[in-house]
Amino acid sequence: MRHRRLVSSNSPAVLRLALRPYGVLAGSAHTSWIDTGLVREVQRELRSFARRLRQLPGPFGQVTSLAECAGARVHALERRARTVFVPSSLRRMSMLRMLLPSTFVQRLRRPKIEPMIVESEQETRHLGRTFGTNSVSMGDST
Repeated sequence: MRHRRLVSSNSPAVLRLALRPYGVLAGSAHTSWIDTGLVREVQRELRSFARRLRQLPGPFGQVTSLAECAGARVHALERRARTVFVPSSLRRMSMLRMLLPSTFVQRLRRPKIEPMIVESEQETRHLGRTFGTNSVSMGDST
């Protein structure tokens, strides 16, 4: 009997190839921001993140409810889909993803991206922690 698992991966094709000999059919989930406690906390505490999120185009600036995300993943499993996009409008944007890592695009975006990174790092240092207040680091014994 074959099983299908929906997993997140940076390389779904490689994952599919690696698991296929074991009878596992893998799907991939491509999500934007999901409304979790950590995302809400970062929006509230880091003004730069909240501001940048509002500036992102289309689905990249959209925060999706956990229920919608879970529902889309369950629906994808039921249909044995190879991919699921949440929000679904990310599917159209995925066609453009090949352009994003290009040297040309990176050079165009660098003057805007570098100050954003510096600002975010400064805000994070001011908080005195690098992760959410309710998050547990992997080495934390408390």
